[in-house]
Amino acid sequence: MVPPPASEIGDGQGIYSAFTTVFARVWLTGQDEDQVERFVAAVGQLSQIVECHLIAGDRDFLLRIVAPDLQGVRRFQAEHLARIPGGRSIKTDIPMQRVKLALEVPLSADVR
Repeated sequence: MVPPPASEIGDGQGIYSAFTTVFARVWLTGQDEDQVERFVAAVGQLSQIVECHLIAGDRDFLLRIVAPDLQGVRRFQAEHLARIPGGRSIKTDIPMQRVKLALEVPLSADVR
């Protein structure tokens, strides 16, 4: 069995390489400004969430979560993420294989 993928981003030296990365899609019970701000503030306090994106579409947020292993992800989701007020639903996606990771943003005039 292949171990779960580990993240290698951060400072380019693999600061998250000892951790399992998962993505969580989060739906809130409402999208009013107060509820979104409360969710964002709560997410800001959780160091296991290394990225948080407000999403246009069928969900409200996309989170990138790191933990020591899948059991740690499960524990984090149950003990912290699911307890954030205003959360309606959480769906977790486990990446099977990283296909591409770009650490540089192509901002040259050649890119069109």
